[in-house]
Amino acid sequence: MTLSLLMPAFTSAGVFTCRIERVEGSPKVLTEFLYEYFNPPVASNLEQSDATVKGQTAAKDGASTALRISNFPAIASGADVSVTFGSEKSHVLDYKNFKGGVWLQVMVPPALNLSPGVVALKVQYVGAEAIPRGGVTGQTYVRAPKVASVDFTYFVPQPEVLAVRWCEGCQTGRTCLVNGRCLKGVRPKENSAPLRGVGTLTVVLRNMPVVPHNPLTGELAAAAKASISASLGSTSVASLSRVVFQDGDLSAFELSMPSASAGEVLAEMSVQPADAPVPTTASFTFTFFDDNIALSCFECRAPSSSGAQFRVTITNFLISTAIAASDQITVTFGSEAAAAVTILSSNGTLTVLMITPPSYECASCSYAGGVAAVELAVVSRTDASRGASSPFTFWTAPVISTIAMDQLGLQLAVTFDHSTNRASMSSSDRSCGQVFADETAFAKMSGITAPKCVWATALTLNVFLGVGATLVPGDKLTLKAGSVRSANRVSLDSPSEATSVAAPEFLKEPSLSVSGPTTIDQCSLLNLKAASDSPRPPDFAWSCLNHAGLDAALRAFTTSQVALASGTPEMTDLDMTYEIGVTATDMFGSTSKLVVSKVFKASAPAPQLYFQPASVAVTRDLMAEVRAVTVFSQCTDTKSEMLFQWAQVSGPTTIPAQYLGTISQLRIPGGTLQAAATYVVSLTVSMSNDVSKQSSSQMVISVGSLPLIARITGSVTRKQSTRSALALDASVSRDPDVDAAAEQGLAFVWACSLSDGTSSQACRDTSGALLVLSSESKLQVAADMLAATTDAPYEFTVTVSKTGKSPATYTLSLTLVTQDIPNVELAVYGEFFRQADGSIKINANSVFSLTSSCSATNAKTQAWGTAQEVALTAPAFTASTGGGSLIYKGEGSNALVAGASYLMTSSCTVVGAEETVVGSAEQVVVVNSPPAGVPCETCLVDGNDGAPCVKAGQPVFDLLRISCDNWADSDGGLEYRFGYQVEGDDKDVVFDWNESPSLDMRLPTGTINLAAQVRDKLGALSVIMSSTVEIGAGGGGRRRLLASPSVGEGGLQARRLLMQS
Repeated sequence: MTLSLLMPAFTSAGVFTCRIERVEGSPKVLTEFLYEYFNPPVASNLEQSDATVKGQTAAKDGASTALRISNFPAIASGADVSVTFGSEKSHVLDYKNFKGGVWLQVMVPPALNLSPGVVALKVQYVGAEAIPRGGVTGQTYVRAPKVASVDFTYFVPQPEVLAVRWCEGCQTGRTCLVNGRCLKGVRPKENSAPLRGVGTLTVVLRNMPVVPHNPLTGELAAAAKASISASLGSTSVASLSRVVFQDGDLSAFELSMPSASAGEVLAEMSVQPADAPVPTTASFTFTFFDDNIALSCFECRAPSSSGAQFRVTITNFLISTAIAASDQITVTFGSEAAAAVTILSSNGTLTVLMITPPSYECASCSYAGGVAAVELAVVSRTDASRGASSPFTFWTAPVISTIAMDQLGLQLAVTFDHSTNRASMSSSDRSCGQVFADETAFAKMSGITAPKCVWATALTLNVFLGVGATLVPGDKLTLKAGSVRSANRVSLDSPSEATSVAAPEFLKEPSLSVSGPTTIDQCSLLNLKAASDSPRPPDFAWSCLNHAGLDAALRAFTTSQVALASGTPEMTDLDMTYEIGVTATDMFGSTSKLVVSKVFKASAPAPQLYFQPASVAVTRDLMAEVRAVTVFSQCTDTKSEMLFQWAQVSGPTTIPAQYLGTISQLRIPGGTLQAAATYVVSLTVSMSNDVSKQSSSQMVISVGSLPLIARITGSVTRKQSTRSALALDASVSRDPDVDAAAEQGLAFVWACSLSDGTSSQACRDTSGALLVLSSESKLQVAADMLAATTDAPYEFTVTVSKTGKSPATYTLSLTLVTQDIPNVELAVYGEFFRQADGSIKINANSVFSLTSSCSATNAKTQAWGTAQEVALTAPAFTASTGGGSLIYKGEGSNALVAGASYLMTSSCTVVGAEETVVGSAEQVVVVNSPPAGVPCETCLVDGNDGAPCVKAGQPVFDLLRISCDNWADSDGGLEYRFGYQVEGDDKDVVFDWNESPSLDMRLPTGTINLAAQVRDKLGALSVIMSSTVEIGAGGGGRRRLLASPSVGEGGLQARRLLMQS
């Protein structure tokens, strides 16, 4: 019989038992099933709620927006989400999972048909749904779509002027300005020009109408009859010389300059195509000045207050030394008058003044990044057209913008409003006392160990809290007086102010797993162990979902462990499966999902069986590894060998038989399982003398999907000559879910941009034409095709895409010079991890080498350097004789500091007959911080919850558990290694690295020395922790080494512990 049910609305979310009953007849209950109600996803905090019809937004990248989706599943990649703007598809650029939802940064596509209006921004979950409670792994369950929607507006933007630049002399070629420079590399004047009526004005605008023109010459099409000009005040008009470019929403025009009177005027750029009834205009301010008078100062900068006097010279500006300066001239810094002015000397050609700057802290005084850029102007009181000006900057003392605690409570990110002098700390200084005042909250940063303060950049200080720290959001840290100034040390000392520690912006849902037996009998005790990734002990809440008596008993447990005494009298029903649930709530109040463990209480004797870890979640490149723990039934005195048999229950591919063995450890090498898939394996354990006494349990192995990796070979920042051809190779990009040797199936799109300080524009060759780019994995640009860079490098970006996955990008910065410098290439070898931005991440004890190749064929000198205070001659480093390689050995007094970043530079110098040229390449090295936590502990596993830790037991029967509770690391992926040695025995027993933070063992008789160590996903190691237990005489008094049932034969590696405390 098939029934279609119309489910009613419900008042709360959750999983509920539904029952189908007969109206009459028997049996009354036909069936029962579980049904889930969920809260619908909600979109909020839309950062950019509108965009131009071409998809331009006010975001930093100019083409994206971001939003939060609550009541949404955690995603493993951007491909788990479908994003549309109306009917136009988009994709995820970045994401962050948080408690109950996800933050997304998405690309904004152009509007359909470039039409303005409101569309629905829809986000739908398309990833794999979690198995519902009571569900079976591998079975398909139909779920209602999870979709969130929010209004998004497309609009036609107003025209605006982005930049106005004047050159007296133009570069030879298609455009007057080449990479932001006039003839002979002179920097152009911004928004000003001499009143003489000479030179060329370049105006860059956004959202102007397109006018037909010849892109090779910039001349307007003869039939276009377009009108383009700029009115500079009421009487002066600058006429069009040529169109520089029109690309997307950007336009640039060159105009010839008229003569005018000195002073500031309101200007207007006008563009009117032949078919437009009225012109499109954009306004700006412009200043004409007398360039016969010039002002200069040696130090044109001062702190925001209490600035020292400085000397200024002015040419062709005669004033009297016998009359007070205030009666002859006005001296202003923006809107503020100078504090004092003294005339030192003046003649027909040169006037020298001593000026004291004002305090620039007025209500209208505006700072950006700690600096206020103003005009220092000296103007005659009798003739306002006579005067001169020069740029001047005021600098404020840096202040703390935010102190943000990370999601795990491990560290703080202290961000200043602009670059600091790093509190005058060297790269090896880690004392937080150099930055913060010694107050109450400062002491809370310490615990078993002291905190460490490491400057990541001049803007950001990373504070690694001590193990056992008690600092919480809301506590206030006070900046130490006299410790911090601006990076250039111009500002005064930062004020000693207190700043509150902020909670993480996105609360993380605590991870939670439970280890313990799935089957017990009438004589067994029950010990369940919950593990979370919180570095501070979370609050646990235990319950039973299907037995009221056990539920009442479990609610008394609030720690990570549930211990029920032998016989488990709380579990009154035999041959029943008890559903035991637990949640964990961390220090931020974030609660995990309910984790349910099923424990079957058998009426017949049976060995206990459970897994460590309780579940396995890996990516395709990692080994899937689990240990089984077995315990003899206490209902019988007969002990015999345990027999193990692994089998595959389900999965999209067949697991090779050699990995499904007859030992208690399962190890499936990386590359074996299929990505984005779920496998179920089972283990059956039986007694060799009575195979009817057996236990079976299933283990779920979840294999995630890895994002695409975009990469360009070589250094992420390069410097080479315009005379050399450029070759970029992105063929090393890959899909890590596909074997490296297999076809990757990737598509490539190249882009090149160059910033002029106000906008980012597509790259152009020396003829002024757009640079032709490849759609292949490799890009070639011929020599002399690109002009030398000036203020900003060329940014070459490759976007790698593949159906079903989010695109990935990689950007290389290229600086070009006209000198024929040698090309320098860097390669990295050894123990490192390549990051998305091109930097490498190492562990403090890693060994790696940087190898440099220089293209020069004649005599050359290669050398290494760093931007930080690191002695490359220290024992931690070895440089080759010719300077071609630098090896870091991970040791020595000047070893790299965990948590810090270093810029390594390789230079190649060639001394020629006419000039000395230097080529260079750079590599950023980030040093990973090791995991942190309280020391691991070894205790007897018994049924007495809350009892003191017992460090003794009997062989064969008793289980000893070594636990590393509350360890965490920002890189995640923690693994644990355990080992032991019997005193008097020269054999050490070491267990393989495993995800489980604890290991249950039956140990041989004797004094047992145990060791534990933790490592993060990148291999950073904790210190070695040790403990000792006493195991009493047993087995007839004869000591024997028992193979721990948690790994079985073959799972142990008898080798020396390569550990030193």
